[in-house]
Amino acid sequence: MTTNRRAGLALIAGAVAILGVLIWHPTGREAAGGGYGISTVVHAVAILAELTVLLGTLGLSVHLRGARDMALAAFVTYAAATMSLIIAAVAAGWIAPAVAGTLNASFATVGFGLAAVAMILWSLAMWRTRFSRTLALFGAAVGVFTLAGLLHGAGLPLHGFGGLVMLAFTVWVAWTGMVLKGQAA
Repeated sequence: MTTNRRAGLALIAGAVAILGVLIWHPTGREAAGGGYGISTVVHAVAILAELTVLLGTLGLSVHLRGARDMALAAFVTYAAATMSLIIAAVAAGWIAPAVAGTLNASFATVGFGLAAVAMILWSLAMWRTRFSRTLALFGAAVGVFTLAGLLHGAGLPLHGFGGLVMLAFTVWVAWTGMVLKGQAA
């Protein structure tokens, strides 16, 4: 199996896991119930999904060697986003929700913002290397939309702007995985 195929499959698997997180994510009231129930499981899956997507984006970044500097900048930015999102997931899944609410929201906002910047950078690299122009346009649009929303104070409720951003990002990740796994090494 080629590196591109493995990386593509990692992106697709991560996207599927993120969809599961979107579907099963508890509301604030459900999460406040305490204990190690669905909230803990969902946030553990979210962490594994983010790490799987990070692994896939490493393969993507290596593949986009024609725009190496931009792809590397995107990967480093996304790695920082992943760290922020993991901290948010830990806060929401294991720390008491009353204490973790602001911490979760802050790190989630940073994580989504950094992920949007990474998506724009990867999209520019995709455009320059002719990886997929349509995918590049979609990724750039999602990234710009996300940043515009965050800069205008849109919160990240999962059943609002945050859910829409996660869904669009997940579509981009899965689509990228499908294109990447079909590319020659």
